[in-house]
Order: sequence, then C-alpha cells, then structure tokens
Amino acid sequence: MLGCSDHATWARTVILTPAEIELITNRKRCDGQRNELDFMGIQYMVRRDGSLVVLRSHVESLGLAKPKEPPEPQMYFDDRPKRAKGPRMLARK
Repeated sequence: MLGCSDHATWARTVILTPAEIELITNRKRCDGQRNELDFMGIQYMVRRDGSLVVLRSHVESLGLAKPKEPPEPQMYFDDRPKRAKGPRMLARK
C-alpha cells in the first residue's frame, strides 16, 4: 500500500499536473483545455469534479512533454582591437 507522499510522487510521474496541462493547452479552464486537447489529439479522462487526467506516457509519445536539450553555447571571439574605455582626451594645439 502506498503512503500519501508515495502516492503523490507516483501520480506526478504517471499523470500531468494541472500546471502542465495548462502549459500545453494555454488554457486555464477545463472546458478550454478539453477543446485544445481534442484539437491536438491528446487523450484524456474527465474526473467527477470536471478536472482532467492526462497520461504522461501518451503526451511523451507525441513528443510534447519531454524538454529538449538546451543548445550548446556558441563562443564568438572578436579579434578586433579593444578601445580604451572612458572619455577621450583630445590634444589641443
């Protein structure tokens, strides 16, 4: 039998959190989220209270939930000579 904290951890690994559903759909209300999920072809279930359950494995199989690896930082080297900082002093004649 899973304890309360074990159950919460298990649930987060199996289903998307409400914040993740909002992020994917860009909608806050459940009816708008259902419309967007239908449009994107993402399967979901509706709880008695009207909230949505989206399986993480289904979303990952579509390639939507796994974050992409950040690109390697590009190093640019500037070989131009550096100018002196500060105000320029002009020689008076």
